[in-house]
Amino acid sequence: MIKLEIDGKRRHRGVVRLSDKPGAGVAMLANISGGLPFKDESAEEMYLDHTLEDVPDLVGAMREIWRVCRPGALVHIWLPHASSSWASSRNPAQKRAFTIETFDFFDRERNPDDFPPDATFEIEQSKLHLTTLRLGQRPALTGGLVSSVIESLANRGRGNQYRWERWLSGFIGFEEFYVLMTAVKTPAWAEE
Repeated sequence: MIKLEIDGKRRHRGVVRLSDKPGAGVAMLANISGGLPFKDESAEEMYLDHTLEDVPDLVGAMREIWRVCRPGALVHIWLPHASSSWASSRNPAQKRAFTIETFDFFDRERNPDDFPPDATFEIEQSKLHLTTLRLGQRPALTGGLVSSVIESLANRGRGNQYRWERWLSGFIGFEEFYVLMTAVKTPAWAEE
């Protein structure tokens, strides 16, 4: 089994790093939209750090991620939050705005009538961030006690996150969010 990092800004140990352009540490040139060069169910963990905002077809990209993931594989996703005009505007290639709720579409429990059966995930964890985490460091300008308190209140549970995203993010503006998902598949041994 392999661990994949696709266009990641954060570096993880023991992963195969993919990118659509050559760079330091890039092991393979590939992108999600063009198809990943791996067999079905070959990845045990994937890291997508500010990768999905550039794909033209989010559902298609999630299908490709799901195809490569083994049952129960973890998928870590970091994206700019829709409430941050600064985070969204610094990437003119960004195709859409994202919130944590964007990923509810792929979760059978949160979207029982319309989830894609070939891209089914379960949301394990999600977090809203006022500032982008860079190598575990918070920028001095917006980091600190106030940010920690607001993030703590916003991330107390999924209900709080919903309220902060829906009603308060226009005033506060989250820069980034993180979602941890698990690939939901019936293992081959269970189909027999």
